[in-house]
Amino acid sequence: MAEGQAGIPATGTPGKSGLGRRLIVELLIGAAVGMLLVGIVGPGIVAWWYQPPIADAFSCASSVRAALEQFVWLQLSAAVGLALASTLISFLVRRRLGKKPSP
Repeated sequence: MAEGQAGIPATGTPGKSGLGRRLIVELLIGAAVGMLLVGIVGPGIVAWWYQPPIADAFSCASSVRAALEQFVWLQLSAAVGLALASTLISFLVRRRLGKKPSP
């Protein structure tokens, strides 16, 4: 069997090896965790940036905070909805491809 870089077997099909799949899964998990953390912590940071250092000054921090909280809920609900939809579509496609045509 031919070996590629670092002694890893060269399969000729990227993404089909255990290493390729593991890397993709790790990247997707990291991206999902990052999006979740930014969705939770991000609105507070952005609202803090818009808050003036003097309490008597005009502040739009509460408006920014409310808009960002609504956006985070939209983002999280879209992520859940699309995760469910992609799971359903994947299930249906695999089920359809798994059936062999009758002779």
